[in-house]
Amino acid sequence: MVYYTSQYIQDNTNGSVCVSAVQATGTSMGSDLASVSLAHVPAATWQPPARSGSVTPTGQIISDAKYGIVYAPTAATSYIYTGGFYASAAWYQPKYASSYVDIARFGKDRYTGAYCMSGSGSTSYFSAPAASVVLTSAARLAAGVLVLGSAVLAM
Repeated sequence: MVYYTSQYIQDNTNGSVCVSAVQATGTSMGSDLASVSLAHVPAATWQPPARSGSVTPTGQIISDAKYGIVYAPTAATSYIYTGGFYASAAWYQPKYASSYVDIARFGKDRYTGAYCMSGSGSTSYFSAPAASVVLTSAARLAAGVLVLGSAVLAM
């Protein structure tokens, strides 16, 4: 998710927030989910509309209890990729501040843009599946990960 100051102007000063579904390696031919994570992607690592960046889903994981992060599913899950299921993360917004260390505040009547990420490390690829969306509330944000075959798309 990327913060927009208006419908068409991105403000990537604080980077982006990324929900990632990490594919398990093992005997199920890549159809198992290893984990779901919420990460901060600094602006120096990736900025939209760049199509690629060096993003590792587990590299910038946010684990601070103040965000009240909730993941679904909460543990590794077999055959999730072949079943067409999804994973999600929800978190509480930080208090208003003039600048933020990691997650920026996505406020009411502001815009956010979603990008899909596939791959990891030096081979992460990004695409924008839709236009920006205006937020109607800022208490708790949720983002989902759509799982299609063995490709992972994060929002």
